[in-house]
Amino acid sequence: MNETFEKALGTMIYLANEVASQVAYNQSPEVWTKPAFRHIKETRNADFWNEVFKLDDELRFLLGFKKWSSTDTEMLIPIWIIECLPDDFDITVTSISGARCSIKKIDKDTRFGCVAYMV
Repeated sequence: MNETFEKALGTMIYLANEVASQVAYNQSPEVWTKPAFRHIKETRNADFWNEVFKLDDELRFLLGFKKWSSTDTEMLIPIWIIECLPDDFDITVTSISGARCSIKKIDKDTRFGCVAYMV
């Protein structure tokens, strides 16, 4: 299996468990969720996320990426990944309306768990 995919999947599972712990213990996001996302930002660098975005469609789909339409070649980015990206990460993305911009300038409007921007 692909090492980048395995690390990204492990990251997604770690975050899911932290969110579940927050709910199970009826805690504030400050206790579980926000520290988990901070930890990921500190331990997964821009090079790692560049590799995640280069994974094939099948692996990215397993991480939560989705197609906006069957004719698109790019995939919508899962919101959980957006929240994990380090401050020095930047790529060009395409909105569902076709406009291109830096990932640093996107809003967090979501469609089925993904931001309305593709890569």
